[in-house]
Amino acid sequence: MDHHDARKVVFSSASPAGDMGYPGTLQMRASYEWDTDSRFHITMTARTDAATVVNMVNHAYFNL
Repeated sequence: MDHHDARKVVFSSASPAGDMGYPGTLQMRASYEWDTDSRFHITMTARTDAATVVNMVNHAYFNL
């Protein structure tokens, strides 16, 4: 976990080149945030240094 405050948390992970047979180093981030209008935002980003497959999805279940 990189960062958190009262309304936001950011998780990150890095996958080295060759991990699970995929080329290139992959750096991933997912942030979860409540804004000041009580809206929930999920932002996912990925960067890689070689062409590779990336499919980031959210499967969270929230009982609000």
